[in-house]
Amino acid sequence: IAKQAGVADGTIYLYFKNKEDILISLFKEKMGQFIEQMNEEMEVTNSATEKLTLFIKKHFELLSSDRHLAIVTQLELRQSNLELRLKINEILKG
Repeated sequence: IAKQAGVADGTIYLYFKNKEDILISLFKEKMGQFIEQMNEEMEVTNSATEKLTLFIKKHFELLSSDRHLAIVTQLELRQSNLELRLKINEILKG
């Protein structure tokens, strides 16, 4: 991350405590954008079936359009420690 950002390795830790903190920040940002978009798109229907179908479709579209995000959300976050998973669950609950 530091290399990609063009900064020294230690600079990252001025903003993030550890790898898990980086993952949580990324997850909050990406899921926040996704949830905001979903809320707007779901306003057009009252059908729970249509809302669920739309959610699943958009979720897979997001992951297929961003391979790196898919890897992070499907592998890193799910294999992370319990504390991190609990924080992620809280984010999802809103």
